Amino acid sequence: MRHIACLALKNNLSMPRYAIIILFVCSLSLYFLNLSKTDIYILDEVKNSVCAYEMAYGSPLFVPTFNTNLRTDKPPLHYFFMEIGYLIFGYNELGARFFSGVAGIVLVFLVFYYTGMLLGKKTAWLTSLVLLSSTFISIQFRLAVPDPYLILLLFLTLVHLYLHIENKGSVLWLYVFAALAFLAKGLVAIVFPALIFIVYMLVVKRFTVKSCLTVLNWKGLLVFLLIVSPWFVYVGIKTNGAWLEGFFLDHHVNRFLETREGHRGFPGLAILYAWMAVFPFGVWVFSALFKKKALWIRNKFLLFSFISVGVIVIFFSFSRTLLPSYISPAVPFLSILIGHSLKSKQIVKNRFRSRLGMALLIILSLTIPIAVYFSIKQELPNWNFQWFKLAGLLLLPVSTFLTLHFYMNRNKWGVVYIIFIAWYLFNISVHTFLLPDLLNKNAVKIATEKFNLHHKNDSLKVVAYKNFNPAFVWYLKSPIEVLPDSSSLNKYINGGRNVLVLTDHGQKNDLYVNKKLFLVFRQKELFENGEVIIYANTKQ
Repeated sequence: MRHIACLALKNNLSMPRYAIIILFVCSLSLYFLNLSKTDIYILDEVKNSVCAYEMAYGSPLFVPTFNTNLRTDKPPLHYFFMEIGYLIFGYNELGARFFSGVAGIVLVFLVFYYTGMLLGKKTAWLTSLVLLSSTFISIQFRLAVPDPYLILLLFLTLVHLYLHIENKGSVLWLYVFAALAFLAKGLVAIVFPALIFIVYMLVVKRFTVKSCLTVLNWKGLLVFLLIVSPWFVYVGIKTNGAWLEGFFLDHHVNRFLETREGHRGFPGLAILYAWMAVFPFGVWVFSALFKKKALWIRNKFLLFSFISVGVIVIFFSFSRTLLPSYISPAVPFLSILIGHSLKSKQIVKNRFRSRLGMALLIILSLTIPIAVYFSIKQELPNWNFQWFKLAGLLLLPVSTFLTLHFYMNRNKWGVVYIIFIAWYLFNISVHTFLLPDLLNKNAVKIATEKFNLHHKNDSLKVVAYKNFNPAFVWYLKSPIEVLPDSSSLNKYINGGRNVLVLTDHGQKNDLYVNKKLFLVFRQKELFENGEVIIYANTKQ
């Protein structure tokens, strides 16, 4: 590690001090500005945030549950960090998301650190700008989900795998970070490093039994088991194996082989997601990926990064369930490839790839603001579009004129900095004005405020009938009893208490025919086909 530190200091400390300050200020503002002002409403955020709280205060302790039911979707690492956040900030949005933002800042600096060590300070600087301008990354590190932790830890795992292969680092660090990544998301922490190692060693023609044995280090395996085993053994015992079966079989094997929650994967979609994840600089991804063979041979870390991106994207190309966040571990390495490409003047040269990238950038900068505007107007026709809320959207088309000016004059740094500033400010405006205003007008919050559900009321019982929006559990800060059939519902209606029944469009007819219930609330979900529907046994 001392050798690594010396290399890093040599490459990075020569960077001007203002560069470090810029990285810190930009990452801090992107991942923390208004972090607590956007309500937790998205399904994954709701379930992860509530599960972390119930895991700490429910029974049995440290067993993941949502609405008191066993949740087998994710391992515990992000839950533990959320629990610390709740202890510091309370059971709220900031507590749930705080360490996701911390992970984002740490990732930016570690990508800068290792890229500078292995590829030089200019590539490190440009790679950091690619990461900080990415709308996808700015969203990922503001969510209360496990992906921020996985992106950071898998990046460290793969970098230390490369360092070990090239005799520049200790194998124990590889196993430490792989174990933590396993606690963040599961088997991908083993599968991806293994596949990337095999492909890389085959490409460089060094794949032998001896090279495999150097990675399969018994001390490293022991460290891995010491970190991973305690919680997995504990939760397996406490749930009689139910959690282990649900996690490894249902949420690994079955999710890969079957389409879940309507997120159908198909060949090519993973490539599209990866490309979109590094916008705006992703428009020059072709220049980053298609290089002369001599360059790949001369710079092995570039080759390793290319293989890392390829393995992750190809792997998920065969998955029947695919979300944009699945390919997120590839983003740091794709950013490195783009950052290295930006170091040359290829993006402003009069070549087809350069012109194609510029044309795509102009199209995106003009169409994204229009698409965002009309999407919001369709969902919220009465939304108040104030000028300062629109400023971020207008930055993109306005910036294209300056970008085009520098491009025509072959000014690479002018092109890079204008794109970075415009998209950085666009991302800031999205997180500061657009998303808080949009998500805070969701149907669950409106219903919660209308019926004053966030305040405990002993005279009112809130129940759910079959399916309902899980965000109610977050807003009410307490579990909600789910009634499976009409007979169990009638017991509450006839019990002499005021009852609110939460449901969705799937069961509205079942409740509609019940003459003891009145429809008191109905509103469409934001950007979804479903509705939030509430019945009561008294007219409200």
